[in-house]
Amino acid sequence: MIKNKKGAPLAIVLLVVFALVISAAALFYFSVSERNINEKLHTSFALSKVYEQEKIADFYIQDVIDKAFAKSNNKEEFIANAKEVLSYYKDNNGNFAVSYFDEIEEQLTPDKIEFSSDKAVVKELKIIIRDSFSRDNEKVLFATYSYVKSFESKS
Repeated sequence: MIKNKKGAPLAIVLLVVFALVISAAALFYFSVSERNINEKLHTSFALSKVYEQEKIADFYIQDVIDKAFAKSNNKEEFIANAKEVLSYYKDNNGNFAVSYFDEIEEQLTPDKIEFSSDKAVVKELKIIIRDSFSRDNEKVLFATYSYVKSFESKS
């Protein structure tokens, strides 16, 4: 058998070469898949922002209904009081600070309201939340979230 006195054994050389190849392949894969991870993170952030806006919308709508019910004796008064409470959310130009309040005001009709002495129920308000999300000053994701919900006054 011939002894290799000048270099390392062939098995060690092959082991090092294959380890370098595997490391390079892993680095390449991670650099290519990083874009997909960023897209998933942006989508997840966008969804959580829309759900956050849904909770805020529910809170303000419930607040309007509770305040309107406290000052009302019948369905017509309830509608007038609800529109009055909604007007507190308008700016100097007559626009609502929250965009979906326009839709809420239009949906306050007698056929969607059940009124009794102990509660008022507003049936099936359709709320649409629209938002867009930017990355590097470029809009990359547009979200429109629509849901229908009924609200009941809390005494």
